[in-house]
Amino acid sequence: MRVGFATIYSWRPHVEHTWFLARLAQRAGHETRFLSCDGKLPTCYTRELRNRPRIIDCFSCRLGNINSYTASGVDRLSDYFTESTHAKSLNNEWSISSASTLKRFEAPEDYMSPQFSELVKRIEPSVDLVFEAARNWIARENIDAVCVFNGRMDVTRAIYEAAKRSNIPVVSHERSWFGNGIQLYPEEHCLSLRPVWEMVSKWIEKPLTQKQALTAASMGAKRFLKLNRTEWRAYNVSARSVDWPISGTGTKVLILPSSSNEIWGHKDWSCQWPDILSGFEAVLDRLPTKPLNTVLRCHPNWAENIGKQDGSSPERYYSDWARKLGIHCVGSRENLDTLNLIQQADIIIVSVSSAALEAGLLGKKIYSVCPSSYHTAGFTLNIHNQEGLYQTSNTLLKEEIIRKTLRFIYTLSCRIPQYVNYVKAESSFGYKYFKGADPSRFMKMITDRALSADDETYSSEGNQDEDLVIQLLMDVKWQEILNLSVSNSGGERESILRRPSYRWMDKVREFAPVGDQ
Repeated sequence: MRVGFATIYSWRPHVEHTWFLARLAQRAGHETRFLSCDGKLPTCYTRELRNRPRIIDCFSCRLGNINSYTASGVDRLSDYFTESTHAKSLNNEWSISSASTLKRFEAPEDYMSPQFSELVKRIEPSVDLVFEAARNWIARENIDAVCVFNGRMDVTRAIYEAAKRSNIPVVSHERSWFGNGIQLYPEEHCLSLRPVWEMVSKWIEKPLTQKQALTAASMGAKRFLKLNRTEWRAYNVSARSVDWPISGTGTKVLILPSSSNEIWGHKDWSCQWPDILSGFEAVLDRLPTKPLNTVLRCHPNWAENIGKQDGSSPERYYSDWARKLGIHCVGSRENLDTLNLIQQADIIIVSVSSAALEAGLLGKKIYSVCPSSYHTAGFTLNIHNQEGLYQTSNTLLKEEIIRKTLRFIYTLSCRIPQYVNYVKAESSFGYKYFKGADPSRFMKMITDRALSADDETYSSEGNQDEDLVIQLLMDVKWQEILNLSVSNSGGERESILRRPSYRWMDKVREFAPVGDQ
């Protein structure tokens, strides 16, 4: 089999992950080809993201591409360009996802604006070119399967769709949520929730061993103790703990909105309410425990620039709504610890916020108003439409909320990602690798077009192993959880390095921000 690997963007750590996967294919006896950008596109996500001259963006991207790992079998994207307009406006969904993210749009009216339409139109020609080029590459180089980074945004989506149209297997890869392993989705791009829902459904009733439960609990413990250095971004690292920001009696309700620009337009994440704010209002109106003592915490991410774009759009959207309803709003730049607010709240309301995981580990009552990676896990009350409102009076036992949260976190961190024991994150973009990874696992995923759990073990002794960890969580013993959790060292190290003349680059990049900043 000849496997094609495509990494158009040279962001960390994705090119390194591509080379790790390519070496697995080579060890399994298969040929590999690589598709790399040579700076001939009209525009791209990286260039739209930053205020830098094209020559700088294209040079740094080409410098860090797969050619820095191997000179063998690397094909230039422009060699496969054609004059065909066959794919013109074939599906502008391939462009709108990037446009939405680039400008961090949030309000429904943002997507009706000329600014959004103009950005989509600016991206589309590159998407059209790459779609045709990728199809030509697959045909001319006799590619039997494609492994593409991301597959969600603009030109990476074009490559993913080119493989689908060519009727060959395609696997997308991305950094995993918690860092260890690599997220690999056969026949889906990185934004799909189907692999998550299927895996969660399979494992949510399976008890964890004590080691597994401690591994899952330690993910939360690191967040609460400000030690989570391996997630893509860490928030609240230097935030201060404060008393509940408003006085008064009543049920303390904390609303934690998240940006929807990366998931906008994808059917798996589609909000069934007219908009997210309608969902929040519906839950607040139906909560049986009145009066409500409500706080909205703007996401700390909105205080950060991503490329040249600040987070004022989502912050304005949610803070204006909060003020209109008389809800106390904590701004994104306020140095208040969100986790401390979660601990003090009685009820948490989220759209797709990952803070639901911390709330779940504390056994809080959580209302979810949109589909998410966790809404099928059983620790949230899902109010996704009018029919779901009856759940506002339902109750989940604190112990059961914690149990289901632990099982979800373990599935998300140790079953869905692949090669968890062989690909270990040291930082947001720094990795170490270990020998012994089974190449046939990756190849079987390609040929079977199916995902299997990286860890298929569970406790055959019922819930008793989990119960010990649940008690530690109920007693909020974060440090003890970390002390008891055991990390798999992985064994003998394996070198995944650039070619000698390019290795200086990683030393320099240690001082640069992560890929999308």
